[in-house]
Amino acid sequence: MGLVVFRRLRGFSLGGGQRLSLGLLLVLLAAVLGCDKGLRVYLQGLGMADVDLPVTVVFRKVDEERWSRDRYEDIVEMVESGDESILAIRTVYPGKRLLVELPEGEGPVGAYILYSTPGPRWKHLLRGSSGVRRIVIQPNEAPR
Repeated sequence: MGLVVFRRLRGFSLGGGQRLSLGLLLVLLAAVLGCDKGLRVYLQGLGMADVDLPVTVVFRKVDEERWSRDRYEDIVEMVESGDESILAIRTVYPGKRLLVELPEGEGPVGAYILYSTPGPRWKHLLRGSSGVRRIVIQPNEAPR
C-alpha cells in the first residue's frame, strides 16, 4: 500500500515542510499496516448455543499442562476474582460473529466458553502467540 502512495506522489515536487509531513504520514501508515502482531480470534455464535442465550468467552494465558487440568469451576472463580492470567472476556450472541484481538505474547492461550451448564466442548487451546484463529461456538451438549 505504501508503494502505491509513493508511485502516485513520485511526480510531485515537495518542499521541506511537505517532505516532513509526507514522511510522517508514511511512518504512520507503516505503523498501522504493521499492527498485525498478536492473536486475532473470530468467535462465531451458532444459533441454539446454550438455548439461544449469549455465552461468555474467557481468554487467558496458559501452558498446555495447566490448560488440560483447568476445571469449569476454576475458570468461573478466576473471572470473579479478576485473575491476572485473564487476557479478555467477551460476550457472544447466537448467530453473531465477534473479533477478539489479543496482544502478542509467549505461548498458548486458553479460550473457555462459559455455558450456563458446561458441556464437553467448553474449552479450547490456541497454540502460538500470533495469527488468526476461529472458534465456532456449537450448541451446548451438556448432559441433561
